[in-house]
Amino acid sequence: MMTESEIFALLENALQETQKGAPVVHPFSPDLPLLGKDGVLDSLDAMLFLDTVDQLLAEKTGRPIAVVSDDAFS
Repeated sequence: MMTESEIFALLENALQETQKGAPVVHPFSPDLPLLGKDGVLDSLDAMLFLDTVDQLLAEKTGRPIAVVSDDAFS
């Protein structure tokens, strides 16, 4: 089982990966709104972020993980 700090580190890595090359980069914070009116990710970046979370979780656990189903990407 992952600790809270490991989860936050994974989310921080996913956000950094999602924002690579972006003109504005938002530093991760557990309170940072990712989605919604005040969110820092648009719809495409949100999907990229979730896909990256899937990949990082799979690497960390050694098991395939799907936070979002592939149908959501269609």
